[in-house]
Amino acid sequence: MKTSIQFNITGNHEKHSGIAEVFDFTTSGYVSAQFYFNHSDVKTNSIGKFSIDGKNYTLFENYIDSASDDYYYFAIEIVK
Repeated sequence: MKTSIQFNITGNHEKHSGIAEVFDFTTSGYVSAQFYFNHSDVKTNSIGKFSIDGKNYTLFENYIDSASDDYYYFAIEIVK
């Protein structure tokens, strides 16, 4: 069962908001991004850390073309 979370990150120069699927491993999120775009050459950037309901996450932004409006987001829960 996939879990998704809604996020809103505002930085000095950028703002990101949307829905991110939560995965146990970064590689699982990256593979999901490849399926989402139906393309093997996906760029992945870690864009921030945030908390929701007492849980901490690292958020990743994925795209093929940075000039496009088509992005895929996934998150990894930070376990202490």
